[in-house]
Amino acid sequence: KEEAEKMSVEVESQQNAINERKEKAQIELDEAEPALISAKNSVKGIKKRDLDEIRNLGRPPVNVKLTLECVAIMLGQKSVEWADVRKLLAKPDFIPNILSFD
Repeated sequence: KEEAEKMSVEVESQQNAINERKEKAQIELDEAEPALISAKNSVKGIKKRDLDEIRNLGRPPVNVKLTLECVAIMLGQKSVEWADVRKLLAKPDFIPNILSFD
């Protein structure tokens, strides 16, 4: 009986710790969600002509190139050479893939 009571106290302690972490994670998620919604709305606003303009740059600005390399990696591209990133930008499902990324 003593052992069962000790285990019960330990389980309750662990459950309290789990609940605290869960609450903290929910608060962080609630804080991050508006940024996610804003980012998705920004991506939805990208037009094909914008992508074409970037794609036609022989030597894009460093920050543009770095950002698109990160997006390529995020979307599972093996190569992040500019020529391959340009091909990725030309795909009709580029924006939908970003929006549906999970």
